[in-house]
Amino acid sequence: MDAILLIAGTAIGAGVLGLPVALRSAGYVPALVGVASVYLLTLLSGILLAQLFIENHDKDLPTLFFRHLGKFGATLFNISYFTLAFCLLVAYWSCLCEIFGHMVPVVIAAGFLIYYGLRHRFSCLEKLNSILTTGLIISFAFFIFTIFHSHGQKFPLFEYGSWSQLPMALPVILCSFGYHQVIPLVCRQLNHEKKSIMLALSIGVFIPFLFNATILTAGFRMFTAEELSRAASLGVPIFSLLTERGSADIFAHAAQAFSFLAVATSMIGISMAMKGALHDVLGK
Repeated sequence: MDAILLIAGTAIGAGVLGLPVALRSAGYVPALVGVASVYLLTLLSGILLAQLFIENHDKDLPTLFFRHLGKFGATLFNISYFTLAFCLLVAYWSCLCEIFGHMVPVVIAAGFLIYYGLRHRFSCLEKLNSILTTGLIISFAFFIFTIFHSHGQKFPLFEYGSWSQLPMALPVILCSFGYHQVIPLVCRQLNHEKKSIMLALSIGVFIPFLFNATILTAGFRMFTAEELSRAASLGVPIFSLLTERGSADIFAHAAQAFSFLAVATSMIGISMAMKGALHDVLGK
């Protein structure tokens, strides 16, 4: 279960709340097809990567890429990997500070907790991630429940659709399924047992897919294309529109809780993966 929640927690980001706004020009059906397509591609690529670890029992991604791409290819991978991981961590910390801008001690405490887990008790971060990911799923379920029980006009899901806009939307969807960095951790957690790893990958990636499909359905059900376009011009996700329509702070509070947990679980997953990759490169 810890492995499944590690994959799901890393893949689910706070940006999922903005998908209906970002994919407004494509419409519900093309957007949903795009989400399903990206889900299948990321799942298959994750299975392929896991298969390589199962066969060779490599320490981490740097060793894996050195084996298959040679020294030059591995060097390029290391540069891109650590640059991306560092940028992601900066983005996550920035989001945490934005969510708790008036609660600096909370952010500092989170930093020390993650540092302690990475430095001394790696297993405590795995348990913490499982707890936070469970809370993430509960907060999202509550948020969706409040959406469908809110007072307001509901619109048909199929009122418009533009397949020509789907290619432009795919990069946005792709950002919602990043989890490959933690595959080495999952393989080690499950002792390189193929059946368990494949099951963890399938369930762990299906959870983000379910989140994305659900939020798309809610967004296109509750708002017209014009309303979603206006939200895009203002740079706000759908819970801001719900707050405006119903004058209810419950949407903002539920979305804030979800955003915090999504950022926290992704940050823990990336931090754990980055430590494993650094240990692989440096050997200490």
